[in-house]
Formats: sequence, structure tokens, C-alpha cells
Amino acid sequence: SPMKKQILALALLVAGSAYAGTPVQCTIVSVSDGDTISCVTAAKQQLKVRMGKIDAPEKNQPFGMKAKQALSDAIFGKVVTVTPETTDQYGRTVGLISYAGKDINLQQVQLGMAWVYTQYTNDPAFYAAEKDARAARRGLWSEPNPIRPSEWRHGDQKTAATPGQQAGPSF
Repeated sequence: SPMKKQILALALLVAGSAYAGTPVQCTIVSVSDGDTISCVTAAKQQLKVRMGKIDAPEKNQPFGMKAKQALSDAIFGKVVTVTPETTDQYGRTVGLISYAGKDINLQQVQLGMAWVYTQYTNDPAFYAAEKDARAARRGLWSEPNPIRPSEWRHGDQKTAATPGQQAGPSF
């Protein structure tokens, strides 16, 4: 029946959309911070992507600008593969980004430029990478008392921001 055909067409359309987990090729046009990017698909659709499994320091936090720079150095202007996981409350795609065979979300953790977002993943590779970065005092782990971005956002900055601890140059 025509009704069944319409429902099937709609189901296929929804299944093929970016939120069903179908990997999509996307050119990075902006890096907002260490875990959020914007990219444009071949069909000229702009996606705002919050990188899944990780939580990078806020821009006003120690290593916030360095985390943004590390992500930018890795993928700005590149055609990446975004594998969507879900959509967040702000309508952003939450997903995994890979480039040249590398898991960029994982790379941010390996470099000490992001924490594992423990509320949202139990992926052992991410926990191992964070443990390694912490042991090697890479990136944010070089700070004496790094504060989780989720705590920083909820106003616990006072324990961290001692004078003389800058997050690098502000661009």
C-alpha cells in the first residue's frame, strides 16, 4: 500500500541520517575546544560534533587552549570519519572521529589533552590511555592537581587556579 511505502521510505531516511551510527566523511571547518568540532559533509551539511568518551579541559582551564591546539593540529582542514553515537541535549552529534586510521578521541587522551568521560564510557582502551598519560605526566597530568572539566564547569575552580599557572598563550 502507498502508506506502507511512505513509512518504509521514512524509516530508511531516518536510518540513513547521521544519528543512526552510520560513519560519515566530514571536512573539519572549526575546532571550538579540545573536544568539539564543526565539519561539513560532501552534501554540504554542517555537523557540530562533541567528541564521545572524552572530556577536554575548558578553554579557561589549564591546558584548555593547548587541548584545542592539539586537536586543531591533528585534524583541522582534514577530511575525517565521524561515527555518531548519540545526540546531546544541545543537539550536537556525539561521536568518534578517526583520521588516517587513528582514533582522534583516544589520541586526545593519550596526549594528556583530555580526560576519559567516565559517565559515558567503559572502553578499556581509553582508561589505559589515561593511566599511561597520567603516569608519564603528559599534558594536563603535568599539573599538580588537575581538575575534571565537569567539576570545573560546576564551579570548583577555586582549588586550581593559582597565580602563575597559565593555560598557555590565549589566541
